[in-house]
Amino acid sequence: MHHIPKILTLLVIILNTSEIVIGADTNETIEWTRNPEVELPPCLIICKRNVAAQERNECIKNSIKGYLPSVKEGYAPLGIEPIEPYILPKNRLEFRQGELYAKMIMKDTAIAGISKTEIINVRSKVNSQKLYIEMDVRFPKIFIEADYKGRGGYNEFKVNSAGHAKMTLTNATGTWKFLGKTETIENEEYMIINSLDLANFVVQNMHFDISGLFPDPDVNEFALAFLNQVWQSVYQQILPQLKSVWEPATLDMVNKIFARVPYRRLLLKE
Repeated sequence: MHHIPKILTLLVIILNTSEIVIGADTNETIEWTRNPEVELPPCLIICKRNVAAQERNECIKNSIKGYLPSVKEGYAPLGIEPIEPYILPKNRLEFRQGELYAKMIMKDTAIAGISKTEIINVRSKVNSQKLYIEMDVRFPKIFIEADYKGRGGYNEFKVNSAGHAKMTLTNATGTWKFLGKTETIENEEYMIINSLDLANFVVQNMHFDISGLFPDPDVNEFALAFLNQVWQSVYQQILPQLKSVWEPATLDMVNKIFARVPYRRLLLKE
C-alpha cells in the first residue's frame, strides 16, 4: 500500500489537468442489396408528413418506440447489425499533460441498453426536401464493457495496464437532434441524415469496474474506489469525447434505414 499516495496524486492530476481523446472504429457492416420496395422492419409505423405537427410528432414517437426493440437482433434486409449489444471493434482513449501520459486500447467494446431507450418527446419539421427532428430520450441503464490494454506514466512512475473494464451509466437523459436533406439515388429520393447531435446528456450515476488498471491489487482497488467517488469529475471530462464516438455510430445506425428506404415510404405525402 506504500504506492497509494503517489497513485492518489496521479489520479488528481488526471482529473484536473488532462486532455483526453477518445476515438473508435464503427460497427462492422453486413452485406445488403438496395431494394426500394424492401420489407420494412416489424413495428415500424409509417407516418404522414403533412398532418398537424402534434399528430406527426406523436406518430414518430410511437414508431421509434416500436422500431428499436424490433431490430434488437438486427434486420438483414436493410443490413442492420444487432444493436443489443452494439459493438465498437476498436475503441481508443488517450490523454497527455506535461510529464503525464496514458493510453488505453479497448477491443470489441459492447454497448448494451440501446433497445430499451424510452422516447419521452418528439418535435419535428418536415417538407419535401428537408427534415429536422428533436427527440428527448431516457436510457434506464447503459452498460459499456471491453477488454483493454494500455500504458501510462508520470515522471519516473510508469505502468503497463491490461484487463477488463465495465462502465454503467444509470438514468441517462438527453436530446438527439437530427437534420436531413433529400438525395436522389437510382431515381429514388432518400432523406439522408447529414447531422446528428446529442445535447444536454446527463446521467444520474456512473460506476466503474476495471481490473488490471494497476498491477498491485491493493492499488488497483484504491484507484477504482477513488474513480467511483469522483465519477462526476470524470464524466464531465470525457463527455465531449464520448460524444465524438457515439454520434458517428448513431448517425450510421440511423442512416441504415433513412438512406436505404425511400423517403416516400418513411413519411407519406398524404
